[in-house]
Amino acid sequence: MLAADLVAQHSEPRQWQSLRFGNAIPDVEISSTAGVDPSRTEQVLDLQGSKMSDFPSEDFKQCCGERWKAGWAGTLCCVSMILVLVLIPTSLGKVSSTEVALGYDKIHSSLSDSVLTEGLQTIPTFGSLIKWPITNQKKDLNLTCNSQDAIVIDIKVDFLYMPNAANIYELTLKFKDFDGYTEVVTAVTRSSVRTACGDFTARQFQTNRAAVSQKMEDYVRQDMEQSLFSSLFQLNLRNIERPIGYQDAV
Repeated sequence: MLAADLVAQHSEPRQWQSLRFGNAIPDVEISSTAGVDPSRTEQVLDLQGSKMSDFPSEDFKQCCGERWKAGWAGTLCCVSMILVLVLIPTSLGKVSSTEVALGYDKIHSSLSDSVLTEGLQTIPTFGSLIKWPITNQKKDLNLTCNSQDAIVIDIKVDFLYMPNAANIYELTLKFKDFDGYTEVVTAVTRSSVRTACGDFTARQFQTNRAAVSQKMEDYVRQDMEQSLFSSLFQLNLRNIERPIGYQDAV
């Protein structure tokens, strides 16, 4: 064999010819045969583990079939529809004509200060609406109090009030929601009524009932406006019960 033929045989093995034309790479046993370039040996090892070409579309076609584009498009369409069906309902809330609301973002624990009125309103995704009434609210109180002369009096009171819509952001930060607010309203107004009771004797509860009722209304209105950002419309002193022993004595 001629020396030129030997040089050609060792300079370009059949494996490198296969690589050049894009054919599959056969298993090659790497040895220390003289004439094999070590750098080309590393290329063989790298290419044996991967068949990716310079054309991604052809690779997808080989992996997923001829209709790979339609399959991916269908998948993306389904995912988009699911997101729309899930996200849109969780991003809308309805406010009735008898209330206002604030949007609350549960994910970021953030409260919006924009007051939402009647209608379908947008809210933070997966959030909620904190609603407050804008109509008159009635509260009934049944309690006992001490008169100025230390006589225990049983009284029944009711009143109409409404939280101020302009202050619902502050009210929400302070009381969380309307349910928490009403609990505080009950406690504050009971204290106000008892304070008014101490300004009158047990006899005055009978002889000057109108003044007693007005005094109670004044105390309740003052405390609700200053502490609870609420308007008091009317207070009624419905019933007064003094101890039976006291009534028999007088």
